Amino acid sequence: MSTRDLAKALKSNIGPQGVVGQDWWGVVTAVNAATTVTNMLSAADASFETSLGTWTHQTNCTIAQSTAQALDGTHSMALTSTAAGLMYAQTTYAPYSVVAGATYTAIASCRAAVAWETFCVGAQWFTAVGGFLGGVSGPSVNNTTSGWTRAVVTAAAPATAALALVLVQVNPTGGAREVHYVDCCALYHGGPYSAWVPGGSNLTATPNTVTCTINGTASVVSCRYLAAYTPTVSDVVVGRRDVHGDYWSHGKLA
Repeated sequence: MSTRDLAKALKSNIGPQGVVGQDWWGVVTAVNAATTVTNMLSAADASFETSLGTWTHQTNCTIAQSTAQALDGTHSMALTSTAAGLMYAQTTYAPYSVVAGATYTAIASCRAAVAWETFCVGAQWFTAVGGFLGGVSGPSVNNTTSGWTRAVVTAAAPATAALALVLVQVNPTGGAREVHYVDCCALYHGGPYSAWVPGGSNLTATPNTVTCTINGTASVVSCRYLAAYTPTVSDVVVGRRDVHGDYWSHGKLA
């Protein structure tokens, strides 16, 4: 039996789309590029190991690189209040390009030195020439003196947005000289996401996929188990579905 005959024979064993353990054969109609989700922040902006990166103090605080506490590595950013009330620090926006209308997720972790407070993470949007378009803040959460608390916000960039920054807001109710540490910051395209990876590294990677016509239906099929095979349009392929989705157990047949 030729490989094409085998593919044709398997056609009689095609069940409903999505059945685990179901053999199928199909013809490749499009080859889709792999996609990744990357922490857009620089290594310094994300974890402060070498410097404060582009972070600056903005309201009611000073900031400094600190080794007193760290969630990643040995350094964090310490925010020290100058009075009671909201304080926040932020990255600059110049390095971080965004796509208007696309979804982004910002993450930061915080720990209190002496007294717990509420904090949140936010994002602000800018045009390509630096025009401010507004911002968004995530839910306020309580930090602690005994561990790190993560805050997350996911939002869509405005219609004319081209750049973005990440900010962290803390509400020091005790007055001046309250210290709160920030570490493990991220800005991701997409989401919502809750995990952190170092700046510039990938949170997730979507395997290469192809679009196949299977039993007359266009289906996106994963190539995760065939890294050595480079699919091309019009290839006849055969596979079997598993709990992870479609994969090619035999690869190209004809």
